[in-house]
Amino acid sequence: METLPREPPDEAVDCGSDDLTVVDGPDGTTPSQSNGFELAASKDTVIVGEESTFTLTNVGDERTGIGEIYKYGIQRRNGDEWTGIYHTPGSLWTDLAILVPPGGGYEWQFTFDRNGLERQNGHNPTYYVCSSIESGTYRFAFWGLEETVTVEFTVEAP
Repeated sequence: METLPREPPDEAVDCGSDDLTVVDGPDGTTPSQSNGFELAASKDTVIVGEESTFTLTNVGDERTGIGEIYKYGIQRRNGDEWTGIYHTPGSLWTDLAILVPPGGGYEWQFTFDRNGLERQNGHNPTYYVCSSIESGTYRFAFWGLEETVTVEFTVEAP
C-alpha cells in the first residue's frame, strides 16, 4: 500500500481569504466500491484527537489504473448536503495514472483534529482546515477512479 505523506503545510493560511476554495466532493449517495476497488475506514466512529485510516484496495484480479493518491477529500453532512472540510488556494490536481496490482492500493492516515487533517500534497493543492472538527457524520472520498467512492464514519467529541 502506498501511504499519503503526513507532512503539514509549510505555512499558515488566512482562512478569511477570498483566494481559498472549498475542496468539494461528490453530492448525494456514492458507492464504497467501484472499478474493482473498495474503500474502507479503520473505524466506524472516531473520537476527536484519535487516529483513523482510510484504505483503497484493488479487490480485483488484474492490475488496474487509477488516479494518484492526492485525489481525496473529507466532507461533513449538513442536513441533506455534504460540505468539504478542506480549503485550498489551488484547484488543479496532477493527473497521473498509477497501475495498482491486486491487493495493492492507497492508505490515508489522519489524526482527527484541525492540525492532524491538514496536508501538503506534493505538487497538488495544499489542504487546510478552517473550522473545528465537530461531532457528526463525515465521509472520506476518493475521486481517482471512473466513479468517486466514499466511506462514511462518525466523529464524536472526546
